[in-house]
Amino acid sequence: MRIFEKLKIAIVLVGMPYLDEMLTPTSGKKARFLNIHNTFLRGYTYDSLSLQDTKSVIEIWENIGLKWLQPLNLKANEEIVKIIYKNSNGQMRPLYENLRDIAVWRIKHPLAQINPQNIAKALGNQYEPI
Repeated sequence: MRIFEKLKIAIVLVGMPYLDEMLTPTSGKKARFLNIHNTFLRGYTYDSLSLQDTKSVIEIWENIGLKWLQPLNLKANEEIVKIIYKNSNGQMRPLYENLRDIAVWRIKHPLAQINPQNIAKALGNQYEPI
């Protein structure tokens, strides 16, 4: 409430299913203010992809998703797979973003060779926050 009052920013609460029960007016709770801060304490961990999983996803993406007449064949070069894996930190969403960036780079540079140096250039520089 304070964020909305002071900054005029609308707040969307996202939490566990029981949060909805707490906030529903017909839930039987007559309190004017509810203490809901503890409903957001649960965290989720997502398994990381292995290098082999990354290679499989790259292959499927090229064959089913990209469907270019001349495939990039990224999975054939282990160094390229390692670069993509390192850039995505073993996570699926960054992996797809990296693959999209590579496809866009290839469209912009159709005559360029597919090699580790060019793939690293296509992915750009990523810095970890301090």
